[in-house]
Amino acid sequence: MRINYIKNEQNNTVINPSEIIYDKRALRFIKDLCIHNLFTLEGYFKSVRTVLNIKQKIPIYINNQIILFYLKGLSIYDNVFINYIEINKIVKNCYNIIVIFKDNEKLSLNISYYEYLNHVKRVQKIIKYKNNL
Repeated sequence: MRINYIKNEQNNTVINPSEIIYDKRALRFIKDLCIHNLFTLEGYFKSVRTVLNIKQKIPIYINNQIILFYLKGLSIYDNVFINYIEINKIVKNCYNIIVIFKDNEKLSLNISYYEYLNHVKRVQKIIKYKNNL
């Protein structure tokens, strides 16, 4: 399954670009995705905090095709989970960024370019660790 981003809409979760509708919240979908890949989200977070000393907004490394970072607190309803692997490029605006995915879909995010770079640093730290295992 290809995922550009995951977000809550009304009482469902939308997994884009396939527009799959999941009847539970996005966080529940992500926890189920973790279980499907043989780990728990809680255990993963504990390990990342201990081993890599990343304390907040920990990127979620599901597998080499899905690495999610999120913009708000993990359980905030209007959070968006972005798949780092599917990002083609970023366009900077004054107060936000536009993510352009590999399939040319665009998503405007209400974060600064600097904040985006902090997400990327955390993602790359996890990728580097995983690649050295």
